Amino acid sequence: MKIAYCLLGIYKAGGLERITASKVNYFASVGYDVYLITSSQAGRDFYYSIDPRVKHIDLDVRHDLYEQLPRVRAYIESVKKGHLHRKRLERVLMEIRPDITIVPGYHENKFAYKIKDGSLKIIEHHSAKYWNVYMYSSVLNAIPNPSLKTRLSFHIRMLWGRLMTAKYSWHDRHYDVLVLLTEEDRQGFKWHRHTEVIPNPRPMEFDSTALLDAPIILGVGRLIPSKNFGELISIWGKMAKDYPDWKLQILGGGYKKENLEAQIKELGVESQVELLGDTKKVAPYYLNASISVSTSAYEGFPLFMLESITAGIPLISYACPCGPRDIINDGSNGFVVEMGDQETFVTRLRTLIEDVNLRKQMGHNARETAELYTPERVMERWRSLFASLLESKKES
Repeated sequence: MKIAYCLLGIYKAGGLERITASKVNYFASVGYDVYLITSSQAGRDFYYSIDPRVKHIDLDVRHDLYEQLPRVRAYIESVKKGHLHRKRLERVLMEIRPDITIVPGYHENKFAYKIKDGSLKIIEHHSAKYWNVYMYSSVLNAIPNPSLKTRLSFHIRMLWGRLMTAKYSWHDRHYDVLVLLTEEDRQGFKWHRHTEVIPNPRPMEFDSTALLDAPIILGVGRLIPSKNFGELISIWGKMAKDYPDWKLQILGGGYKKENLEAQIKELGVESQVELLGDTKKVAPYYLNASISVSTSAYEGFPLFMLESITAGIPLISYACPCGPRDIINDGSNGFVVEMGDQETFVTRLRTLIEDVNLRKQMGHNARETAELYTPERVMERWRSLFASLLESKKES
């Protein structure tokens, strides 16, 4: 079977890049003829290792060069680059003639289905349906006392986000299959003729599970508004003094670091909150943690949660769209809290801090849940999908 993945590139850290790398590596390892077609790798090293059996083709379109331009100029450049991108991708697909072409990004989605190379076309979504609305609302919510002008500006952006979602959905209709990460997100795509829910595989393994004895609460993610770490720090600030031996550790870097540091200082919890920055060696932090927490405004299918349950750590998370409701069985392997309900979050966190037996039972249940997301189990679902699509194509 010959399959082609189309992506911006794998030159920086990111969940989409990480998962795509793991998928192409897996398919190459089981004997598929795998092509990774990037638009903007531009000779840069892969951030995540790629199996040498994967054939890499870069189209040298460089969408990344206009990302920091003012909005209007960026749009004009995106249109120009889009035409070039389609032309070059069409040439490559017509040459290699894959059986299946998979589009997990947001550049090729506008035209990959139009290319008549004979391949079945699959579109993947790696975030919640209205991510480009939630993105602006999370930034607005992070601004203290926004002016009327600022609020109006962001509401216009959110309206634009809804229009873009409608545009993406129109393109989605033309793909043979739409693959989503969660059943929750699937509810917004009932109009598509063929949807599948295939979660991400757990992205890492551990030599052991966490003992859940250390007084460590762990959060992981970029320090950006969508991860909503300011809310998490506020929650911890309400109770930290009651548990002087416990610490909140946050793994990840980002431009909100200074704001979060100022908040930590204002709350007087400098000794109980650690912003640890980026690191590739995350396993020791998971294995030393006892509780994992998330207050994200939105997600797709959070890898942090998969890593936590793989390490056997109970979770507490806001019920953001999408992911937490699919991963967490409330009261069994963790707790799901309604968005913005800080008091309930505090109560749940107190419960797990104070009840070590419950914490360990939930950790055990979390590790059992992780078996649903082994790479073998998840990737078998992809292989079954590919096989059924090709069989249906033959019959028709």
